[in-house]
Amino acid sequence: MGAGASKPFDKPTTAELQSKLIGRSDDLNDEILQSFLLTYATKDIEYVLEALKDIRKFSESIGGKYFFEKGKNGMFSFNRGGVPFDSFVENVKIVEKKVEEAVYKNYRWNRHFNDALVKIYNDIFGYLRAFNEINVFTTNYDRAIETYCHLSEDNYRLFDGFWRKRPENEFSIWKDYFDDPIVSGDNRTSLRLYKLHGSLNWKQLSDGTIVKTIEESKPSDTNFSRNMVIMPTRSPKDEEEEEPFRTLKGRFRKFMASANACVVIGFSFRDNLNDIFKDYVNRGKTLIIISPTAIRDFMVNVIGEKEDGDHLPSIVNNDIQVLDVAGSDNPHIFLYRKELKADNSAQLVDTWKSVIANIQKDKKG
Repeated sequence: MGAGASKPFDKPTTAELQSKLIGRSDDLNDEILQSFLLTYATKDIEYVLEALKDIRKFSESIGGKYFFEKGKNGMFSFNRGGVPFDSFVENVKIVEKKVEEAVYKNYRWNRHFNDALVKIYNDIFGYLRAFNEINVFTTNYDRAIETYCHLSEDNYRLFDGFWRKRPENEFSIWKDYFDDPIVSGDNRTSLRLYKLHGSLNWKQLSDGTIVKTIEESKPSDTNFSRNMVIMPTRSPKDEEEEEPFRTLKGRFRKFMASANACVVIGFSFRDNLNDIFKDYVNRGKTLIIISPTAIRDFMVNVIGEKEDGDHLPSIVNNDIQVLDVAGSDNPHIFLYRKELKADNSAQLVDTWKSVIANIQKDKKG
């Protein structure tokens, strides 16, 4: 699942988040932020944060230190005055924090969407329960899946890698814990949630322990050293080589090595996971993609077609494109140009059923 899977709950895509931040500038730092938001090179908030990160990292390099030391008399020009090169870096750090705060503000869970949440995931997970367990990999930070499992606790057991020794413990601790033994008589379905880019409520204590809290904001408590969220920047993302993200990506790679079908909702294939998807597709496994931009996302970001539109398949009066790639005998890529909504989730699930049924039939045959 990607950002498009949370659009029904008013969670913006990265392009929409950039648009939301464009507006009047009240001070110098806001004006600097607007200059990044409005430049031609920043297509969405990933580009904005990548640019800010690049400047910060450059300033910390040997070349950057030379540049900013030798350029003390240089100035960046803004309506609210000039900013010396060396001071500009400090402004960039402030602007970066402002964008990160906007990420937390826009992606924390809003209970007003609980009804839509239950409707959509009753349709999706109600069907997947027939497979005895559900595995969800997501790059989203929001708590949609956790909230759904809480609201449907009679039907689902949630495993997200965290472990709480006793009910009265304040925090759940990251233990890569997904395989709890099932208690006899517990007929609930296991739902394993792998949040590949972290969560708004994951934080690291000063001793290095990673914990899950109830707080979906950046902590002011000095006992926390940082938030465990990979901010939306361009791939590759440095944090993906740190824990728990390295382990979570490893689990995704292992799962995809054995899966026969993968349903992708609202994911643009712009993250550093495409080597896994390419291997999966090249082995002739079934990929079902639901997104208004499904064709472009798959053809450009996975297959590697040029983004000029000349080579992209076109559809006339049809929302479904079926592709045969990598020399497979049977088409196995199903592209649905649909946006997930509460009023079409049941219909979308119905379109998967025949595809999955054919896979099961072939396996039995």
